[in-house]
Amino acid sequence: MSNGSISSFNFNPVNFRVNVQPKDPAGIKPASLAGSNQATQPAATDSIALSTAAREEQKELEREKLIRAQYQVMHNPAYKPRGGKTFCNMAVNSTLKKIGIPVEKVGIANKEGQPYTANVIAKNLAKSAKDKNGYWIEVKPKQAQELANDGIPVVGAQINRGHGHVVTVSPSEAEYDSKKGPLLNNIGVENKVTHAKNCFTTNPVHYYAPRNLVNPPETGRIMLDFNTAPPDATQR
Repeated sequence: MSNGSISSFNFNPVNFRVNVQPKDPAGIKPASLAGSNQATQPAATDSIALSTAAREEQKELEREKLIRAQYQVMHNPAYKPRGGKTFCNMAVNSTLKKIGIPVEKVGIANKEGQPYTANVIAKNLAKSAKDKNGYWIEVKPKQAQELANDGIPVVGAQINRGHGHVVTVSPSEAEYDSKKGPLLNNIGVENKVTHAKNCFTTNPVHYYAPRNLVNPPETGRIMLDFNTAPPDATQR
């Protein structure tokens, strides 16, 4: 993959495409008044259309950023399984860090930036989700996919005896299938983009997203703020 644009890049098996192009939101352009240098004031409906278009364009940019981070992690040789070891915790840490999440403050990594084990990450996320002021909130599998489709980072986590497993949810254009579960950027015994049913054991799997992005202000989510980490998020 080059360091340039990833427009129309086929990231995963369901042919999810990113194509962020400069555009005039909703096709609205102010018209000049005859004989005047002043532009007409947009109608209220025009302002709503502009706001909606801006949010949709922001979502496209967020999806592109998430897909790029997941692609880089997927193809990083440092995370390939070897010697009986897998690196899901390191991959999740790297993915979230690339898109601006303060991993050291939200239960993913320690103060030195070293990721916790998958089991510890899973426990930290669960603890944060139970606190109404915690950084993370638990979401259902279908919602996890919908959020990822909007470019919002979602972590899937499972606690197991010995070694747990953590993943990030990948954007998908395919219709959600509850039998398959969310599409995941899975780093583990086999590194590949695949559905949840292929990635976990029979133990419960939980999905977590940044609380402030799942429940945005009524004015709408225009810019992401990943750095809102309450003090409790650093506890472990």
